[in-house]
Amino acid sequence: MKRFDEIYVKLVRMLNDIAGFLLLAVSCLVFIHVLMRAFFNLPILGIYEIVQYGIFVIVVLGLANNELEGGNVTVTFLTDRMKPKTSNLFSIIMYVAASVIMALLTVNQTRMITSKLNDGAVTTLLKIPHWILMVILVIGLFTIVLSCVLKVVRMIGKHKGLSVKSLTAEELALQMDIKAEF
Repeated sequence: MKRFDEIYVKLVRMLNDIAGFLLLAVSCLVFIHVLMRAFFNLPILGIYEIVQYGIFVIVVLGLANNELEGGNVTVTFLTDRMKPKTSNLFSIIMYVAASVIMALLTVNQTRMITSKLNDGAVTTLLKIPHWILMVILVIGLFTIVLSCVLKVVRMIGKHKGLSVKSLTAEELALQMDIKAEF
């Protein structure tokens, strides 16, 4: 499992790097578009579609890394009041539910690829085939499913070592100080 974890994290980081490069490319293209339009009255044809679909690809490719890094805002109103084992169990259930929902979305969007391929749908101006965008979406959704499953496996692994009772703020601070020394 550790080997899979390492390979998966490298894949997610690579997708995130691609998203970062695309963000830079789209930003530069918009900058060039503004200059071309302002000084030469020559706007870049299809810039709206490029930005629209570029941002879509950037977000989709960065989702799994965001999930692995814990970049989402979480509301811990309930879990803060639970015992650590209960809180962890609650989180496991939520991540399993998220995994199932995202897996269903992935399957649905995979079917959509065939539909878009068969009907020949393309973007309005640049004629980018929709099926390519759907493939990128499926890759992003699939990596999120794997991220959620990986989190569930990690949570299950640490579940036995959790305390049965809730810790006070002082006990948590003491534990953090002890871990920081090692």
